[in-house]
Amino acid sequence: SRGKVGGTVRRALPILFALAIVAASSNAAASQVAPSTGHATASSGGSKKPRLCPPMPKVAPSGYKVAVSDDFAGSTLDRHKWFEWTGEPGGDPYGWWSPSQDVVAGEMIQLRGKSVSRGANPRWTSGGEVTGGIGSVHTQVYGEYEWCMRTSHSLGTKTAVLLWPQDNKWPPEIDFFENWGDPLYYCVWLHYGGPTHKIIRRVYYQYSAQWTVYLAVWRHNNLQVIENGVRVANITSPHVPNTPMRLDIETMAIQPKAVVGATVVKWVVEYVPLTG
Repeated sequence: SRGKVGGTVRRALPILFALAIVAASSNAAASQVAPSTGHATASSGGSKKPRLCPPMPKVAPSGYKVAVSDDFAGSTLDRHKWFEWTGEPGGDPYGWWSPSQDVVAGEMIQLRGKSVSRGANPRWTSGGEVTGGIGSVHTQVYGEYEWCMRTSHSLGTKTAVLLWPQDNKWPPEIDFFENWGDPLYYCVWLHYGGPTHKIIRRVYYQYSAQWTVYLAVWRHNNLQVIENGVRVANITSPHVPNTPMRLDIETMAIQPKAVVGATVVKWVVEYVPLTG
């Protein structure tokens, strides 16, 4: 899903087509993996308490260095690390991004949603839903990305954590986390061509709307997503891109009268390989 930054239009996959593809996708088998040194794992906090977000890792795993880390301390977004989306997401007339919905407070960032009866998207005739999104200033080729996040699973509102090409020319696109408001699962996508050129993995939630530590791995011909030390998605393909890409985190309305909630991110760390 893409929109505007400083007037640059980003694309969005047609909604009905995307839903049809998701419905036909297969689930990737989960397997236990041991997180390498430097990676965090969410704590259960007791059987009756929500899972707790662990402290942000300070040490990179072997073979990597920390390129970007942010625990969202303070009350404003760090402009040296992030920029904000604004305007209509490309190809999605139901959405509208506004920096006012990117709220940094309590040592976390909330990408909030709100319904408005007027204003925002000039194409709307009876209001709509306004959400938030941010993009990393940093770009790299290959690496690992780690974040602690909690989503509200609001029907009709999409949450995505993805890599987007530095030159803003789609494809490729790597979606490590894309949820369309479904409380049961999200999808991992590799877009490498036109609308029909993609590889998809469906991932059923282990922890639903609780705090979860995600680790996304981007290597030569391989993509992986790990939740709290459990590998839940794996894609091996020669179509995995090897061009500079940046990390984006965003929410967007994808249908009229979408239910709006909030996606909350406690911290983010981007690791870059020590060697190419």
